[in-house]
Amino acid sequence: MWEQLADGGYLLVAQQSGKGDFGGLWSKLWEEFGQGDRLNTSLRTTRDVRRWLDAMDISYVTSEVDFNMDVTECFKEDSKAGPLILDFLTQTPYVSDVPEIRFRALEYIRCNSTMVGEKMFLKSINEVIVAKK
Repeated sequence: MWEQLADGGYLLVAQQSGKGDFGGLWSKLWEEFGQGDRLNTSLRTTRDVRRWLDAMDISYVTSEVDFNMDVTECFKEDSKAGPLILDFLTQTPYVSDVPEIRFRALEYIRCNSTMVGEKMFLKSINEVIVAKK
C-alpha cells in the first residue's frame, strides 16, 4: 500500500493495537492457529504495521485510545449475544462451533479480563498511525 501512495500523501492506519488484551488475544490465536503472513490477515495489529514501517525506515506518529469491552456474555451458555461477541473478538465467524479455538479464546479472555461486580471487561486499545510519504 505504501508503494501506491502519491509523494506527499498520507498513510492513515486505524486499528487494534497489539498492546491491549484484545490485541493480545489476536496474538495468542495467531501463535496457536495462524499460518502465513499475519499482515495479510484480519488478526494483524498496529504492532505488525509499526514493525513493517520500521523495517522500511518510514517515520510515523501514533495516537492511542483505550476502553474496556464487556465480555460477560461470552461465558453464558444460553446467551445469544455471547457467540456473536466471541466471533467479533476473534475475527472468526462461528468460532463457537470450533471447540479448540473457542476454548483458547475464552481461556485467554478469562485470564486477562477484569471483574467489576458481575461484569467481566477486556481492555482494548485502538491505535492510529499516520505516515507522510
